[in-house]
Amino acid sequence: MSILDYFRTPRTIGNMRTATTKSKSVIGVVVSDQEDLSCSGYTSLSENPEIFTAYRRIATLISSMPIMLMQNGEKGDTRIFNELSRKIDIEPNERMTRRTWMEAIVMNFLYGNGNSVCKVKTSRGILRDIQPIPAYQVTFMPSVDGTDYRILINGKEYRPDDVLHFVDNPDKYYPWMGRGMQVILSDVATNLKQASVTKKGFMSSKWKPSVIVKVDAMID
Repeated sequence: MSILDYFRTPRTIGNMRTATTKSKSVIGVVVSDQEDLSCSGYTSLSENPEIFTAYRRIATLISSMPIMLMQNGEKGDTRIFNELSRKIDIEPNERMTRRTWMEAIVMNFLYGNGNSVCKVKTSRGILRDIQPIPAYQVTFMPSVDGTDYRILINGKEYRPDDVLHFVDNPDKYYPWMGRGMQVILSDVATNLKQASVTKKGFMSSKWKPSVIVKVDAMID
């Protein structure tokens, strides 16, 4: 009797009669003891492909929305059409299009951990240009009691009312400063990175075999 015939033959164990009537699906994966699929190292949120793509999608959607200048009135807010509204909504920056300008402001929330700063250029009291500042050039200096702060742009100090400071997710200690979604998205980024490392590990040639085989029937 072969080994396969032995397992196919009904057998009696105590008062229980067992028989192998149907075969079950079996999936086998071989992993070497010398290989480690755990991811290591630090990757910023801006370097994570999935999170970066999500921010780009949000920035693209926001860049297509109009910026309206509103005025309070007795019958509610009314939209104003003048040179100021045209400057902000159509040509806020001399070196980039309105869409690129808006995308740069939104993407700075990702690069600046929830903070986006723009410099305002005026001439004789007239708004001339709104310039988004790269996040790596901006530093925030809180006061002793934390209620006020200064902004350093390339080492030059500015008051908060001298620039435009947009905040995403205010910090619990410094409400004037954003902290973005880095704490909330940290676990998501780690899981995405681990999934990518695992996928690459199984698809690489160093794994023998590199294909998972599923068996649905007994092999004679």
